[in-house]
Order: sequence, then C-alpha cells, then structure tokens
Amino acid sequence: MSEPSILCRRCGRSGPNPLEETMEALTTAVRADKAQYVGNSSYTSGETIRAADILRDLGVPLLVNQSSLSMIDRWTEQDRLLDALSTAEGDFIASSPLARWLLTDRYMHGVPSDYPAATSRFLTPEDVTPERLRQVAGLQELAGARGQSTAQPTLSWTFRSPRVTSALIGVSSVAQLEPNARAVEQLAFDDDELTAIDSLLTPQVKGSGA
Repeated sequence: MSEPSILCRRCGRSGPNPLEETMEALTTAVRADKAQYVGNSSYTSGETIRAADILRDLGVPLLVNQSSLSMIDRWTEQDRLLDALSTAEGDFIASSPLARWLLTDRYMHGVPSDYPAATSRFLTPEDVTPERLRQVAGLQELAGARGQSTAQPTLSWTFRSPRVTSALIGVSSVAQLEPNARAVEQLAFDDDELTAIDSLLTPQVKGSGA
C-alpha cells in the first residue's frame, strides 16, 4: 500500500522566510510524493508571480491561490491578483465570500451567541453596524429581484472571473450547503446589477491575509 499524500500542499505567506526557501520546501514535498500540487494563500500579485517563476524553474507548477474575496473585501481586485494568476496559469479559491456570513440575512435581527460575529476574531459584533445592515437589506432586494436568496448573488458575484474555481463558505449542515450551492445556477449579472452592488456595498480593501 502506498503512503498517503496530500492532493495540494498550500502555503501561507512566508513572512521572514525567503520565498525561494518556501517554494523549495513545497517542491520537496511534491517530489517525495507527499503532495501532488502546490498552492499558496494570501500571496500578493507580485509574490504570486515570483513564486510561480521559482516553481517553474524547479519543475513544479503553481496550481492555485486561496485568498479572501467578497463584495466588501476586494483587495485581490485592487492588487490585480487574478491577472497575476492568469499570467502564472494558476487558479483562485475565494475564501470568506460571504464575509463570515455578514453578507446574508443571518444578522438582520441581532447577533446570536453561536454565530461567527460572536466568536470569531475576524468578525466582531462591532462589524455588524446599522449601516452594514442597511446595505444587506438592499442586497436582499436585489436578490429578490433575481429570484435568489440573499447569499446566492453574493456567491454568484464571486465567480465573475473564470480564474475563480471554488468558493469556501464554511457551512455546518446540508441545509446550509444546498441553497448556497444553487448560486452557480445563476452566475450572470447585467450592468445595472453590478452598478447597484458597487453603489450599495462600500468595499473595505483590507489587504492580503484579511
């Protein structure tokens, strides 16, 4: 029986470690059959291009980048990360596309104690502001006009670029998964809808790793 291996070894930002050293370590994992592919997480566009070049020289392609992307967290757009991935021939996994469920109707009537805004260091009750809830109410109206739930157009919006192959939403039950998975049945937006989203939801460009 062969030893188990990881399909894709994904590495977060290397911090003080030289990028070359990090990519060499990932390449070693692939060559030792401990992983089949290499990915990275929250790398900027410049870091992604450099990482892809290093990996290419080592004979291992960069498969994917996983970073935060939502209607209110658009640092990847400002950084032109998806353009960098196109150059590197890598794909993108969007994490937190629902902004820790803030871009749903979950917090419209308060913050239950077991919800992310009550327990996560990335989203606090202070993030659930009256202004944000007003914006989510507007998103509800847009979703209703499309025949979707509040969360569905939020997820559909994430897939505007063909480089985006997956979105991580962190469901805890099939009941949460099934309606959100149906977002892929209606991915298209017209220009008026995109303009309304941009006007309604003020992006917070948080920076990589947010």
